[in-house]
Amino acid sequence: AHPLRIKLSAQAVRHYEVWPRLETIGCPVGLAYASTDSLHGSEGILRMAQAMPRATAIACPSNRYMHSGRLRADLDRFLAQHVGGQAAT
Repeated sequence: AHPLRIKLSAQAVRHYEVWPRLETIGCPVGLAYASTDSLHGSEGILRMAQAMPRATAIACPSNRYMHSGRLRADLDRFLAQHVGGQAAT
């Protein structure tokens, strides 16, 4: 990764707030998370899932799993159940 690009990306969204109006999101949303992820705690993901009327929290066994192709099967199941599709290749 390019350090300057990472810094600029972080600066671009530093004032963004995710919590306002989550309850207005009416489409199906799948939120994948790993309880072992120390950077992105599962508490926040579960709270987001509760705030969105049609959200589903997708628990993953590890952070490594989250960054592997195995997550695709979970996403395909979510899409098939909620929108009748498959994850993009």
